[in-house]
Amino acid sequence: MTEKTSASMPEPDTDGPNTDPGIEQGMDERAGRETPTPEPASLDALRRRVEEAVRLIEALRATNAALLKKMSELEKRPAIHRDHAFFSLPRNPDSLKDDLRSFIETLDEYMERERDDA
Repeated sequence: MTEKTSASMPEPDTDGPNTDPGIEQGMDERAGRETPTPEPASLDALRRRVEEAVRLIEALRATNAALLKKMSELEKRPAIHRDHAFFSLPRNPDSLKDDLRSFIETLDEYMERERDDA
């Protein structure tokens, strides 16, 4: 546009309400295309993910309940003081016998040293 034609044209009113229905209709149509309705396949996938999440939550709740029960049982046991000896027994009987023999031999050596020092 030349200076002459631009001076004769009115300035656009950007502050007033939009009176052209075509613009709003076009925006509504475009907005509708941007948010398509979910397809059945994606709904099935979402449903499977939700069901898997529910199974996982239920499993975690069961584990939590078992841990709470175990913690309660452990809290009922008497406290072990530092001045008491504590050891756990292995599940294998032969290993337990070997450990006890080794322990007895260690005690025997300790007692002999005490006798020799006396």
